[in-house]
Amino acid sequence: MPRSVPLLMALVLVLAAAACSVGAIDPGYLQAGAHRAAVGGVTAGGIEVIRHGANGLPDPGLNSTLALRLQPEGGLTGLVISVDDPRPVNAVTMDVHYDPQSCHPVQAVFHDLLGSEEQVLRASVLDHVPGMAGVGEVLIGLPYHPAVDGDFATVYFADGPSRTTSAQVSSVSQNPGVGVSVGGVPNFIPTPGTPDGEASVTWYAGWNAWDTGDGDQNGVVTLGDLVPIGLWFSQGWSAPKDPTPVWGSLRADYDTNGLVTLGDIQRIAAHFNEQALNYLVEAADDTGSATRQKVADVPAGPDPPPTGAGTSPDLGTIFKKWNVDFTDTSTFTFQQLTALDADANGKVNVYVTPQDASTPPLNGTEAFLTLDVVIPTPTITSIDISFPGSATWLKRGNDYVVLVTELSVDDVLGNAEQFTTAPFAPETLGLTAMVETQENPGNLIDGTQWVIWYIQSGAGLGSVADGGSAGPKGELSFNDRGLLTVAAHAPGNFAVVGTITFRLCSIESLALSLASGGSGPTSVSPGTAVQFKVTGTFDFDTDPTNGNEETQTLTPYCNWGALVNPAGTPIKFDSGVAKLNTTGAAHGAKYQVTCEFPTTDDVSIYDNVKRASNFVTVNIT
Repeated sequence: MPRSVPLLMALVLVLAAAACSVGAIDPGYLQAGAHRAAVGGVTAGGIEVIRHGANGLPDPGLNSTLALRLQPEGGLTGLVISVDDPRPVNAVTMDVHYDPQSCHPVQAVFHDLLGSEEQVLRASVLDHVPGMAGVGEVLIGLPYHPAVDGDFATVYFADGPSRTTSAQVSSVSQNPGVGVSVGGVPNFIPTPGTPDGEASVTWYAGWNAWDTGDGDQNGVVTLGDLVPIGLWFSQGWSAPKDPTPVWGSLRADYDTNGLVTLGDIQRIAAHFNEQALNYLVEAADDTGSATRQKVADVPAGPDPPPTGAGTSPDLGTIFKKWNVDFTDTSTFTFQQLTALDADANGKVNVYVTPQDASTPPLNGTEAFLTLDVVIPTPTITSIDISFPGSATWLKRGNDYVVLVTELSVDDVLGNAEQFTTAPFAPETLGLTAMVETQENPGNLIDGTQWVIWYIQSGAGLGSVADGGSAGPKGELSFNDRGLLTVAAHAPGNFAVVGTITFRLCSIESLALSLASGGSGPTSVSPGTAVQFKVTGTFDFDTDPTNGNEETQTLTPYCNWGALVNPAGTPIKFDSGVAKLNTTGAAHGAKYQVTCEFPTTDDVSIYDNVKRASNFVTVNIT
């Protein structure tokens, strides 16, 4: 497309202007700073003006180039803004702050300081954001004005607040039509070249800046964003729009139609003063409904954008970019990321949402992508199997003793999978394989998901899951008594193996005794309480005398009963503490107390029989 400059290239946007015929504003009438935090501009009559620097943000360092004066005119008050800047400039843009309860701007007139209407783009945003207006102009193309000195613009104010409805300050754009591609180029991508066992994501300022009109990419939409329009005016990145695509023009094509035109100013006006100063990064399983976990807050930062001409569709030469890494040492590690993969398909979603500076922040349009998070299997050189839990488990040599009974841990504690009642067998026991690898010698790391789990000996006594439909890798369950050895070997290498052995013992006999010692009989006076103790003997083989037996106090886990003589003697027994209350028993009465283990009514597994104790006789004398 030819680069000719049209004869008329001036546009003044006055949003929600209202004519008012009221008296002139009294100098000092406005209270600058009453409605906002001061930014250190130049003031006149309580109106504050601050010029934008090269980054498009308010810059108090340019105060010395500004001069203000107030002049009444036709029932309005004109704020005349002069600029004296000896440096070469291609744009003059600024914010004008005022008290929206006392007055409002209704018109802006430019004085050709940078050039005539044929040479500049001009815009004013007046009453769109209560308390803040913007005026600015920018030279079309690349020229710089060698210096400026004179009246820049006059902003006219009417007394009283505006009677129009204005937009909310600092509301981040929430246009639902924004995607994660800019000019057809992916704007949010997995970082290329990331090694196995790590992940990284990169995003560019494109999707938010492109949509809101933040062409200078400083995180705030101001009239400073006129500058990219002036720089890339009449140029395009889309071949149908421009036969010689110039990808750098993406910076200024705010309406995303492929060509930089005056229409792009409308997007600045629509999103004036909106901010995207932070990026919230979150991650979750790729199901779409999983709860997100915060990864990081990434500030937009003050760094300037790239200055590349954009001769190829490389967004890195056009837009600012950020990235977040997931490694072993990052704040949010690769292991934490993989832990979010609840459906174990090797994929998680990462979300990036632009936010403003309010509390709580307003969110802009999020972007997300799906990452592959499969952990590459290292070369395993050793395996050590252990299991979690705070309980102290019985050990005989290298074997762990587990009492396999009808008592699940639920029955003991009323709380599944709490191992504080070891050595009773829980419903399932999660084993862990700590491994040493060729890539990381001398350091043990969790390799539970890498190793291959199986029963080495004692088939039928228990089962261990190796993932998939069988259950989580390393999940162990018990079936019967005997010696059970669980093993895990390195993938494809049976020579590297770890094992753990369990003595799975079941009940052999139950001994009831007096808590004070002995198995009775004992004689007590009527009303005297008698407390008992139960000891169980467990074994894992068929010989009850070869020394492989284990004893365990079972007092809390038994059913209780008693025979009485004479008939009708009251039986009062507190099973919680195994205590007989003889209140109401007559002299000469006799109790024969017994118990059975376990307390469950239905016995269908393991020993297939309840174990009953001996009788202990209590005589009432």
